[in-house]
Amino acid sequence: MNSYKIQLYILQFPIDQRYSLLLNIQQTKNNKTYQAIDSDAFYSKLPYQNIYIQQINKITIDVQYKQICNYTHQNRVSFNYSIYVIEQPNPKNQCIFPYFSLKCDKQIDQQQTSLKSFTVPNQSWIYMYYMLDKTNYTLYLENNESDIGISFVLADTPYQTELPSFNSYFTIIPQLYSYKVDLKRQEFETNYIIVIGIYNFNITSQARMTMYLEEISNESDSFPLWAILVIVGILLLALLIISSIYIHLRKQFKVIASEVPALNRETLDEYMPAKKAITEIIGEECCVCLNAYKKDEFVRESICHHIFHDQCLSEWTKKNTNCPVCRQEFSESELKRLLQTQKQTESSPFNRHAQKSPFVIKYQSLRVIQSQQQQPRNYPDDSIQQLKQGEISLQENSVQPFQSQ
Repeated sequence: MNSYKIQLYILQFPIDQRYSLLLNIQQTKNNKTYQAIDSDAFYSKLPYQNIYIQQINKITIDVQYKQICNYTHQNRVSFNYSIYVIEQPNPKNQCIFPYFSLKCDKQIDQQQTSLKSFTVPNQSWIYMYYMLDKTNYTLYLENNESDIGISFVLADTPYQTELPSFNSYFTIIPQLYSYKVDLKRQEFETNYIIVIGIYNFNITSQARMTMYLEEISNESDSFPLWAILVIVGILLLALLIISSIYIHLRKQFKVIASEVPALNRETLDEYMPAKKAITEIIGEECCVCLNAYKKDEFVRESICHHIFHDQCLSEWTKKNTNCPVCRQEFSESELKRLLQTQKQTESSPFNRHAQKSPFVIKYQSLRVIQSQQQQPRNYPDDSIQQLKQGEISLQENSVQPFQSQ
């Protein structure tokens, strides 16, 4: 199997520093056309470009005059080159870092971070590299009276050498210019290597410069003020939202709590059912709303024998569990106890006899009327005797009112 190496050797670069020569090979194989260039050598502006091909039916060799960077220079075209076609060439060399060149016989120099002066030949590259630790650095370069360009190749621990070129982070530095750039490692890296290439655009003279690295202080890596303000703003907003939610939930809880009556409706209906007002209490006042009872109105009698409007006692027991008049407790356990006591008392023969007595009057409601002057009453002797007998009957047989403590 035939193989070939086509080599472009540039004897003289174009005077216009913005341009260089590019070897472009078009080869036909199995009725398909392929294009091949040596981009690394072109963008590094090396004097040679090599392209390796195999088993071709047709080959077209083209040398192109192409712009390589934006350096401002007079537009003059003048160059000289040679093309070699070498049959059965040696395999392409893959240089192990830090070696480079066609034969891998040149070595990139390792530099220290301290100040150092450099000299770059006219229209040539020089290469160097720094082995940096976990610290970030700032590179400072002081250029003298030549236009130069600087290029960077960032690497972890490179196996094959990759040279800086016009196509890798390339920056033009004019005469008498101070240049600086921050070199910051990736977070996952411990030690890292940065390869620096410097190109001299000057056609006739060397370029002189000084360069050094300075460690970036911790203050520059401190948390930025804008980030602190953003975080504080987010925390304040979160606090405001949480406070709003808390206030809203508290209001909802109060509404729910207010909807739950102190004495539920079932207990009220069981022990103090609603009934229509009887004739005897028509015109009397409800002590809750101070309105008189009317005919066909519904009223409720408490377990302690006080009468109220149905609606008045229902609203009262939503927030209270005692009688509006005597403060008798209305808890379910107390209501059961009083009801049982009343049933036992009503079943007593003495109480039944007292209820039939014409001298015992059972009041459905009680009104106390105070008069400014008490009128003495004159009772006949027989009436006084009957009244005393009635009082004795009441003391012996009637149920005494329950007094809450």
